[in-house]
Amino acid sequence: MKPENYWHKKVTLWQDAIVRGLIDGLAKDGAFIKSPAIIHPLVGEKLPLDLPVFDVGKLQAELKGIMDKDLGLLSEKNGLAPGTEAWADAAFQYFFFAFPKRLRLNNAGGFGALWDILPGDPKDPDNSLWQQLSFKSAFESAGSMDASGKAALVAFSITPVQDFIGHARKLRDFWAGSILLSYLAFAGLSHVMRELGPDHILYPSLHNQSMINDLLEDKYKLKSFLIETDAQLAALDNGSVSIAAFPNKFVFVAPKESASLICREIEKTINDEWIRQAEIVKKYIADRTGSGAKFDALWSNQIDSYWKFSWAKIKFLAPEDKDKAAKLLPPDKWEKEFVAGNVMLYGASHSLVQGVLAAGKMKPLKLKNIQEGEKCPLCGEHEALHSMDDAGNTKAQVYSAGIKEFWKTLGDRTNPEKDNYTQVGKNERLCAICAVKRFLPIAIQKTGNRILYNALFDSKFPSTTEMAAKDFLNELKGIDKNLDEKKITDAMYNNEIEPEGYDFQHEASYYNISYTNKDKYYALLLMDGDKMGDLINGSTIKTEKTMSPALHAAISDSLNNFARYGVNSSVVRGRGRLIYAGGDDVCAIMPVSTAIETADEIRKAYTLSFAAYNNEGAYPVERGSPGLSKISLHLGSGAEGISISGAIVIAHYKEPLREVIRSAHEVLEGIAKHEAGRNALAIRLSKRSGGDRNVWFKWDENESSHIFGGSRLSSFKTLIQGVAGDRLSTSLLYRLAEKAMETSLEPLVKSDTEDNRAKIAKLFRYELGHSDQANKSLTKEELENYTNALAGVSIIKKPGSPKLIINQEAVIIAAFLASGREG
Repeated sequence: MKPENYWHKKVTLWQDAIVRGLIDGLAKDGAFIKSPAIIHPLVGEKLPLDLPVFDVGKLQAELKGIMDKDLGLLSEKNGLAPGTEAWADAAFQYFFFAFPKRLRLNNAGGFGALWDILPGDPKDPDNSLWQQLSFKSAFESAGSMDASGKAALVAFSITPVQDFIGHARKLRDFWAGSILLSYLAFAGLSHVMRELGPDHILYPSLHNQSMINDLLEDKYKLKSFLIETDAQLAALDNGSVSIAAFPNKFVFVAPKESASLICREIEKTINDEWIRQAEIVKKYIADRTGSGAKFDALWSNQIDSYWKFSWAKIKFLAPEDKDKAAKLLPPDKWEKEFVAGNVMLYGASHSLVQGVLAAGKMKPLKLKNIQEGEKCPLCGEHEALHSMDDAGNTKAQVYSAGIKEFWKTLGDRTNPEKDNYTQVGKNERLCAICAVKRFLPIAIQKTGNRILYNALFDSKFPSTTEMAAKDFLNELKGIDKNLDEKKITDAMYNNEIEPEGYDFQHEASYYNISYTNKDKYYALLLMDGDKMGDLINGSTIKTEKTMSPALHAAISDSLNNFARYGVNSSVVRGRGRLIYAGGDDVCAIMPVSTAIETADEIRKAYTLSFAAYNNEGAYPVERGSPGLSKISLHLGSGAEGISISGAIVIAHYKEPLREVIRSAHEVLEGIAKHEAGRNALAIRLSKRSGGDRNVWFKWDENESSHIFGGSRLSSFKTLIQGVAGDRLSTSLLYRLAEKAMETSLEPLVKSDTEDNRAKIAKLFRYELGHSDQANKSLTKEELENYTNALAGVSIIKKPGSPKLIINQEAVIIAAFLASGREG
């Protein structure tokens, strides 16, 4: 139960710290004023600041003026009398979410964009004022709500994840599942915000999140205070509305004694919201099929207990808990904090609560409801929906015919309802879980749930067929600006279900353009931060700092800045579609031709230290200027372990999507992270004939796996560019992948010597010189460049191994990527 004046005390703390404490601290710190700079808390990089000259009294008056004007408007909009606890609740949301942005947008004191990053303590300029304030108010208010005055660290998790979003036939199912899971996490976070305050949530960051902003408008009328006035920033914000942004796990601070009760309330909040959204789909289906009691029972059996919740809480460890920490954690998780004399062992506390959470997930929480009858082909787990009241008492043929009739009726009554989108495929039967993902984007439109509707409504969401054909469509549009592209994309959707539909290929032939085999392949891109557990626990921090709440908040904000502003613009520029970007996790669907460059751009954004933004996304900042539209921290580079790995699976559009998703996770974890050792990109070509072919590359330009130095990824791109520029032929690349070449290379890779490397280069040089490349009049420099590129891509040097590794699959993948659209 909240103590008296709970929200008032939070507001007072923030007002005093901002108006008086911060400005006085800046003015009195002569060293900071003389040489103003902030330090990146994770990698130690310094950012000099162009600090304006300011008068303390005038600046304090200006801040108070902005504050008073905004709070007056907030009171008027919400009909709240100043001084009431309801007013204080709204005022605190304003301070937490809007006030830093209001200072930046009003260029208060001439500080402009510097308001985003000003340190809370100039003598310790590696944590922002807002991060320090957030935890201070959270810790104090948690203690005020607890009889013993203690606060607890809580980790909460929702599962399953991949089983829910990955069981998908249509790309829209995959996306809708990602959005819905993000929304359920949002529902849980909203409960923490409501009961304790947004400052209590340590991870993920809540700032600049579309769902949170919609909630703040609905409950507090805060939207006008949150809108970016810079057109490019506003475009980046608007572009993230239909992207799944919240992970399935969150961490927060709670009163020690009531933490368990709050977690049980979160469980109920999430499950109730899930059932509420599922009921919308249930009604949508029932209205079109006339379903009765059996359908209702089957629906409830599958929906009501689908989600599993895990949570763990611990009291924050202190120096007197040394013996407890030593028993429960390895020394590297707590000794550094203890030696530093920290009042709170935050890193150790976080390691412990995550360990308890992981252990709890291993225990079966509840038995699954027994599923009988014909299974849903997408998940293979739940019974396909039907309305047969006597199911189980009929012959198999009658039962099967009943299911078929149910889905035919539903298909007949839903497929025409939306252009460019077929709801039910021929011979398709879904369970309740998969039906929610399929129909919710349509069914939710008239329900009044603005938050989820805004995220789910996307009338132009592509199919895998359309994404694979992006280059084909672009070529058509380049010739005929008035081309009815919608008619063709409609045919691409509908021909998946009814192959006898409109023949768009025949129409394309009038423009002398062919719909080729390559136009049937798309790329699924997955990216995931490396060693995130070590980063959160402080093991990979380059500075001497130990893990603290403010440092944890800096990591959360850095991941959020990357995901909100550094990802989608790259995907859009590559003509792809972002599915989710939640912290360090990224998933997008891309044309094959742009996937590698997009992945590289995202990787660069991830490892920026200080970033600003324009319509192309994030770019590096070397000096903090008030005139920039916004300055943020990303995770930075230079610290061991701060990196991101990626996987690209190139798949045929008819390959079951759930298998492509499974394959992408396999490539990411098994090849990019395990085989390549992280900080790497792995590519799998899954052709319909010939099996899978894999290759991996380290991101680093000077990584050691290239036998002649440099980057194997750059060499790979050199080969692709060579074919595209008609300096190399695909026939050469395919020939270099034949068994005869492998036989010639085998004796040369048994030991990594300078002599063997020279012989390898000579062999590739010979093949280049005795192929049709000789007729292309390669210069001596080109011959050496292509020789090194071919050898560097085909032969891998693994650190610590005396042998070299042959990977001829790399040149086959390069040949496929380099081949034109002519056939």
